[in-house]
Amino acid sequence: MPLAGMIADGADQILGAPLPERACGGCTLCCVLPEINVAELKKAAGVTCQHCTGGGCGIYPERPNICRTWHCVWRRVPEMPEAARPDRISVMFELAQPAAPRSPLHKLYIRGVALHSWDDFSHPLVLDALAYLRTKPIPVWLSYGDSMTLAHPSFDVGRCLVENAPAPSEAVAREAKRWRERYEKT
Repeated sequence: MPLAGMIADGADQILGAPLPERACGGCTLCCVLPEINVAELKKAAGVTCQHCTGGGCGIYPERPNICRTWHCVWRRVPEMPEAARPDRISVMFELAQPAAPRSPLHKLYIRGVALHSWDDFSHPLVLDALAYLRTKPIPVWLSYGDSMTLAHPSFDVGRCLVENAPAPSEAVAREAKRWRERYEKT
């Protein structure tokens, strides 16, 4: 998912403004993990930006607008512990809104992106963050490399919405209907 396809200004309304007490520090995962495809900067996903110094941005005062306005979930959500800074847990959570969503659960979601492997998602602070994010009415997807898996809502609800599978129970059908109604308005 390219950064250009993600919400920048709307993220303040959805997740809150960046927390003034949280700074990126030495974290540069947003310079590595996402694809950036804007006129001022082209960078493939998983490739370190040419301007990254390893401890920050070499063109920080002149960085593209997408880099100025985008902030990971950790920078915005006070319930995520300070120790859960993306470089410390090898997972970066981001708000995503693709231009061509595949299903209602792909219209607007939080995506956790692992740096090294799927095992990054087993870090205790990542599990805590996922437990918190699962309490919110927004889909959560986990991603490593070219694959993604749904972490919230439940597997059965996800199958109903992503694959148009029949609901295995009336409770799942009701929950899938609530998600569909919420996201068809987005």
